[in-house]
Amino acid sequence: MAATLSGATLAACAPSSEDEGSEATGQTSAASPTVEIDQNFDLDELVEAAQAEGKKLTVYDSTGAVEDIAANFEKKYGIETEGIKSDAPDTVEKMIREAQADNVTVDVAVISDIASIVNELFPQEVATNWIPPDLADTIPQKNPLVAVVSPSVFVYNNETYPDECPISNIWELTEDEWQGNFAMGDPLNEPDLTDWFSELTIRGADDLEGAYASQYDETLETSEENAAWEWIKRLGENQPKIFADEETLVASVGVRGQDDPPIGLMSVAKFRDLEDKDYALEICEVSPWVGYAYPKSIVMATGTEAPNSAKLWIHYMMTAEGIEPQVSDGKISGNSDVPLAADDPSGVSEYLEDLLVFGTDTAQANGQIRPDMQDFWRLSYSG
Repeated sequence: MAATLSGATLAACAPSSEDEGSEATGQTSAASPTVEIDQNFDLDELVEAAQAEGKKLTVYDSTGAVEDIAANFEKKYGIETEGIKSDAPDTVEKMIREAQADNVTVDVAVISDIASIVNELFPQEVATNWIPPDLADTIPQKNPLVAVVSPSVFVYNNETYPDECPISNIWELTEDEWQGNFAMGDPLNEPDLTDWFSELTIRGADDLEGAYASQYDETLETSEENAAWEWIKRLGENQPKIFADEETLVASVGVRGQDDPPIGLMSVAKFRDLEDKDYALEICEVSPWVGYAYPKSIVMATGTEAPNSAKLWIHYMMTAEGIEPQVSDGKISGNSDVPLAADDPSGVSEYLEDLLVFGTDTAQANGQIRPDMQDFWRLSYSG
């Protein structure tokens, strides 16, 4: 199985971003800044310098947990901090516009769209890659710095299907039986979905070809470049249900009392609603992967007026204390010393070896292929 992760943490085994090239893509990582570690770093001195700045720190992230982390950070260090939930494309655009206007308000950002970081934010010197020196040895992916790895998984309604998931192979999602009954986000608006498609073509084609042969007892015949492009085309032609809002997507799968709920693809973080909303959700054990895991990188704005506070935030996020609100949702720290949450409601820790994992080494390629992939999906979905 290609590019899977296992062990105590996902991040520890992820593809290294310090490689200058990728055999899978033929691309180099020249757009990313060189990783330099300050050997004279002193955390106490950084804390003092950050507190002396007297500036409010503003942090953007795509999860609401950023508000909790900001409150914890402010309480610990006495630095006024605001955490703002913002989707990756909006954050990237805002940071670029602010840099152009020389009016930086986003001091630090945790961004799931790594392709935009290495293809736009770094080359335009909008953002800076800073590595906590005292934690560097336990951070596998530094270029750019990966804060967390976020799994998304196939799920099903385990009230309607109490015995097991109604499919065992993701090729079944391209069959007539599941036409219009697979729920997912919009690949045209969500970078991680578009990059998932790209990763399938880069890392997953052989596994998809093998899964097809296993399911249908025959060799896949396709005029596309490989099995991944063929699966993406067939999935689009089968008209999945596209949701702009993940809360609505989760409800479409998990609400009880349904006769024919869809299979869904969603973030494991949504399992936190299982008890409060009484959803019937379970991870679908399908071949060749139960889902994918994508990295979120943390960068500081090059023009921030609070560089020391920004660095201290990054350091805090890379510790078990700082990242706890996200790890408790099933995400995995980019610091391999930080353990998985013992009480994660999704149970994704049992499936770490069954996730297709993005590496930062393919970020440039994903960014370059993105327009073509979106056009391909648009044409396939419109039929």
